[in-house]
Amino acid sequence: MTIHKGIDDLLAAGGTPRRFAGMQVDQFFKRLQVFHENERAVPSTLEAHSVSYRSSRPPFPTEVFPNAVRRFIQQVADATGCPLDFPAVGALVVSGAAVGAARGILLKTGWIEQPSMYAAIVAPPGRVKTPALKAVMGPIYDEQDRRRHVHRAAVTRYQDELAAYKQSSRLDQDASGDISQESACRPIAPPPMRHLFTSDTTVEALAVNLESNPKGLLIFRDEFTGWVQSMNQYRRGADRQFFLSAWSNEMIKVDRKTSQAGPIIVRHPFLSALGGIQPDMLSSLEARGGAQDGFLDRVLFAYPDDQPFQGWTDVELDEDTQRAWRIILGRLLALEPHRPESDSDTPVILHLDHHGRMEFAAFQDRVADEMNTSNFPPRIVGACAKLRGYCARFCLVIHLLRWAAGELQESEGEGYVDADDVRRAVRLCDYFKAHAMAVHGCLTLSDEDKSVDAFLMWMRRNNMTEVRPRDVVRANVAGIKKSSDAKALMEAAADRGHGEFEYTGVQKRSARFVINRGA
Repeated sequence: MTIHKGIDDLLAAGGTPRRFAGMQVDQFFKRLQVFHENERAVPSTLEAHSVSYRSSRPPFPTEVFPNAVRRFIQQVADATGCPLDFPAVGALVVSGAAVGAARGILLKTGWIEQPSMYAAIVAPPGRVKTPALKAVMGPIYDEQDRRRHVHRAAVTRYQDELAAYKQSSRLDQDASGDISQESACRPIAPPPMRHLFTSDTTVEALAVNLESNPKGLLIFRDEFTGWVQSMNQYRRGADRQFFLSAWSNEMIKVDRKTSQAGPIIVRHPFLSALGGIQPDMLSSLEARGGAQDGFLDRVLFAYPDDQPFQGWTDVELDEDTQRAWRIILGRLLALEPHRPESDSDTPVILHLDHHGRMEFAAFQDRVADEMNTSNFPPRIVGACAKLRGYCARFCLVIHLLRWAAGELQESEGEGYVDADDVRRAVRLCDYFKAHAMAVHGCLTLSDEDKSVDAFLMWMRRNNMTEVRPRDVVRANVAGIKKSSDAKALMEAAADRGHGEFEYTGVQKRSARFVINRGA
């Protein structure tokens, strides 16, 4: 939205006055209010675009969650010594996966979003990504184990009943020469066990799993790259296309390897993915040959600022906090889709209320205005475009989390998605946009850029304000072994504006680099 001071400014800028009437007036001033709120809350578009991959990224806005979820996230971060981003992103994705294909949000005719997400936490080795995510996954592990025991008991019971049926049939046939009507009631086999998550990412195995688990699945991998690199091992391009379609909840059809078995068709697939990745491995997520197939745009990245390693802490997750998280996830897991007779399951649809719709429309307009600016980074156009759909998915998850936590005062049911839900979702979109810019900045780094980054990180980690070439060589920073290479690295850092490089001494044989404050 472009704001002018008055009619003269509008006409001078080549604009045309428009007459508003009725609801248009209310909508205009609502959009104007949202615009100014967003301007105060986040950096302007031009400021945001000037943020480089080295700049500090915004922390995860945990205030979007219900209080019980926020307490859980804070305790996980304190107990494991990780940034809040790790458990927060995990909680967001896992909550959406718990809802699965049971719910969707209708934005307009033909536009329904479901809460599936692909998300990767970016951090160097040793940053306790896995312990934080496993703490979030705890209730999922417990519920999956419970379902395994229930299913195993059902299979054992069926096998016993089947053996008794066969024995009874033989006895009846021996006595009368025919099977009686009563003994012909063959026991019904139990349905397949319902899976909540998987680490098997082969397309055919996933399709089979999705077919028998209509509510959907979560792919949980310690290393996100393991999932991506397993794509297209046997079929060039087809696997990535499968995951592109699954993210959009489009019908998928997978032909089985054996000719006797028919194809697997899933009408409403639901698939989420969660894992960690190291910064040096980000390039492995791109399509071969640098093609832009849209997969990278679908991934939500959390790339928090590097933090000092934490020593021992006595903080632990208390029982009440864990129980609250377990109860909330349990309510989401209990949600079921609509099951019409002789038809595929379909999600139960939630709607935006009037004010929520206006907030959502204002966000869509703001994103469009940002992407239409001349200096908008081309590499993140696709990611920002996907955030328009992600915003609706965030709205749905946040609303259902508030419902599951008992923070909504609804007379019955799950209610409408309101303006507060949308505002919280917009804050998430701003967070993920900033982190997407950082990730895409890393993907365009040259080898010299990476060496400068390693050099600056080494200085910050050791609280150094100035260094000499011999210090760099002794520490083997960025693999440097010669003084001449150390000088070249320090000059490169200075050329990029991160400090001053100068020669010192009587004959200027010595050199030093002085880092800028805040570099």
